[in-house]
Amino acid sequence: MKRTITLITLAMLALTLPACVSKSTYTDLKERYQEAQAEIETHKESIASLESEANSLKQQVGSLEQQREELEKQASDLIAQLEDTQAKLNTCSADLEQATAELEQVRGELQELQAKYPPRRFSSAEELETWLNKQPSSPKGSDAILWFKHALRLQEAAARDGYIISAYLVPAEQDGYWIVYCEAILENGDTWIWDPDTRELYYIGNSNQF
Repeated sequence: MKRTITLITLAMLALTLPACVSKSTYTDLKERYQEAQAEIETHKESIASLESEANSLKQQVGSLEQQREELEKQASDLIAQLEDTQAKLNTCSADLEQATAELEQVRGELQELQAKYPPRRFSSAEELETWLNKQPSSPKGSDAILWFKHALRLQEAAARDGYIISAYLVPAEQDGYWIVYCEAILENGDTWIWDPDTRELYYIGNSNQF
């Protein structure tokens, strides 16, 4: 650029020199001036090309900035969706854990029910006696109704444990009196009865022979 300015200056000086300048000098200055003019035009073209390229780059930068903003927005949206999905997943996991725990509880209860249902007969007199000894004792009933309630309470306890026993309230031979007793028929048909208040077992025979 400095050289261009120098050439322009020389050219201007040549035009202002007195008429006494020799022809060869004049010719030389004129050629140098033309060269300077040509170089200026070349530089103008280069400048125009560079300005055009700069404008194009600015447009590309603007487009890239816009793309970056769009990508940042998409990334932000995706992060929000990911956080929302993660929150839903955490909720589903908690629900699944709770449902699994409830299912295990139901399975346990079902196994307990399956062990007791359908209710079965005692397998032996020893099993019956062992079960009776585990039941809470009751004070002797003061009347037939209370006495029968004790029998029904034993029947209910047996049903809860998966056993079958019967409770009876029958009139005695003497008017105004009642007989209360429980009965258990074992798997082999042996039949045992007992007073619900004393729990003392009495064998009355085999039901298969009745």
